Amino acid sequence: MRRPPWSQALPADLGLAAVLGLVGSAATAGMLSWHPAGAPVGFAVTLVVLAAAALAVRRIWPTASLIAVASVLGVYVLGVLPFGPVMFFLLFSLFSTALWLPARESFGWCALAVTAVLTALALGAPSVDAALEAAPFALPMGVAWLLVPWSLGRLLRMRRDSVRRERDDELRRHAFEERLRIAREVHDVVGHSLSVINMQAGVALHVLGKRPEQAAPALEAIKATSKSALEELRGTLAVFRDPERPVEGAGGGGPADPSDDDRRPLPGLDRLPELVTATVAAGLAVRLEVEGERGAVPAMVDHAGYRIVQESLTNALRHAGPATARVRVAYHAGAVEIEVADTGAAAGDAGPGEAPAPGGHGLLGMRERAESLGGRFEAGPRPGGGFAVSVRLPFGGDPYDTEDGA
Repeated sequence: MRRPPWSQALPADLGLAAVLGLVGSAATAGMLSWHPAGAPVGFAVTLVVLAAAALAVRRIWPTASLIAVASVLGVYVLGVLPFGPVMFFLLFSLFSTALWLPARESFGWCALAVTAVLTALALGAPSVDAALEAAPFALPMGVAWLLVPWSLGRLLRMRRDSVRRERDDELRRHAFEERLRIAREVHDVVGHSLSVINMQAGVALHVLGKRPEQAAPALEAIKATSKSALEELRGTLAVFRDPERPVEGAGGGGPADPSDDDRRPLPGLDRLPELVTATVAAGLAVRLEVEGERGAVPAMVDHAGYRIVQESLTNALRHAGPATARVRVAYHAGAVEIEVADTGAAAGDAGPGEAPAPGGHGLLGMRERAESLGGRFEAGPRPGGGFAVSVRLPFGGDPYDTEDGA
């Protein structure tokens, strides 16, 4: 069962009320001991304790707490003295009411409480003339009693609400970014694998009736691709379940244990040869070119680069038709450049399904990956025909884990 929010602060409120009661009682008793009229010390101390007790529940029942404090103060003014330490309890109660109630409601109750106390002061005056003489001083004092603590309480409430809204906005933004990240990962893993499976299934269906023995390689490719997709999907979900788990584990490590799919690392640029091999088997001729020495590439950059190449080849499989593709990866000091270009139909001759749609989720996901790492992303038809994707991913001083050079 969930505890109410005020229950955690109740011990502190009780402790504060006890301290206020002790200090207020001692101050009141000390003040009245010097009073020449012999004021009722016991009665006054009892009123102070009651006012302090009312403050203990100001967070739970702010209106009732304010009414109780104002009532006690009215009795104190009429039965003891028109001044005393208990006056400060009213100021604290006004502040607390403004802190815990909405503006209009809190101001109404605070104004009513101050009016009641001023009325008690007027009734306790020795005569009507004395009350009228004190009015020019009492009214400004009452306005100050009302506005100063109420304004301070409102300011603190507004600040608290602002902090809460900022925290809620941050949580919503984080949740939205997590949904986008999950969507990108699932789109890239499932999209590429389904494209390969679709291509191989078409080949198998084409040859199954006339040359059934030639369908076996396509079916084997479907089996291998689906298994690889399941392993990648499990690895992706494992990363989202456990934020402390390394995002990418390639580079220097041994092969992943096939018996433990959830621990399989997410792929990086060092696994591009496997990706190219699978894409070639699906029917797209791909040439891989690697330039420069692969150094310590941050894990997030490494994984993002792999996904961008994967999505680019998936788009080529889907839309380029009979074509070839070239993948160029260039490692530089502090950055990696990736270019994927295919020789599909020229932009002017492309049919509705022969080029990646500019508004597609694949291109959008690639752009989001690159820009989230401070990179540059460009994509569009090539002048001589086909489609090209160009990405530059900078790194250096990256907070994410880095891998050993391969």
